[in-house]
Amino acid sequence: MPPLHPRLSTAAVLIATVAGAGAPARAADPILSELGRPGDFTLAAPELDEAGAALAGWYLRADIGANFVSRDAVHQAGLGAPDGQRGWTAGAGVGYRVVPHIRTDLTLDYLTGGSARALSLMGNVYWDIATVAGLTPYVGAGAGIGWTKSNGFAFAPLDVDGWSFGWNVSAGIAWTPAPQVSLDAGYRFLDFGTPSNSMPALWGVSLSGRQAHQVRIGFRYALN
Repeated sequence: MPPLHPRLSTAAVLIATVAGAGAPARAADPILSELGRPGDFTLAAPELDEAGAALAGWYLRADIGANFVSRDAVHQAGLGAPDGQRGWTAGAGVGYRVVPHIRTDLTLDYLTGGSARALSLMGNVYWDIATVAGLTPYVGAGAGIGWTKSNGFAFAPLDVDGWSFGWNVSAGIAWTPAPQVSLDAGYRFLDFGTPSNSMPALWGVSLSGRQAHQVRIGFRYALN
């Protein structure tokens, strides 16, 4: 076999040298080896903490918060009366997580607002949407019964109380600092409907649907 031309031999040696030097550099480069993995500087979506999702089982809950009852709940001669005011709310309940992202509970709550006092007994269902960085946003809805009492209106010194159908919708975010403990902050809209009452017609007073806006913080403890 005839010998290679000197120029061709030199080119071949250079190509082999560059190729051999580049391979270990790529293998040792930590940046190149990490490209495409979660946590680098790509636009990869954050990982969902599915492993940290709560297991099915019973839990206890307690809630406190601020409450505002609709001012248009009591009327005299067709004119709205400023009965509703700011107040507070507190409640407790027992629940069951059916699957990792769906839970239900039965809650009893007491709330105030101006001259109004109320109790609500609600069955609720919640969807825990996803857990990211230990935080779980949720939405919920419920229905049940409510008892409302209003004392001594300025224009009609009567006590009004009655039971009615009620419903609610809620949304918030929960944080789980320990496997069995969850803390959450949320908003709830509560509608008591129109309570039955026995006010004399001569006063010209009527009671329409009573509603409440609530901002609450809650505590849940899993029993499993």
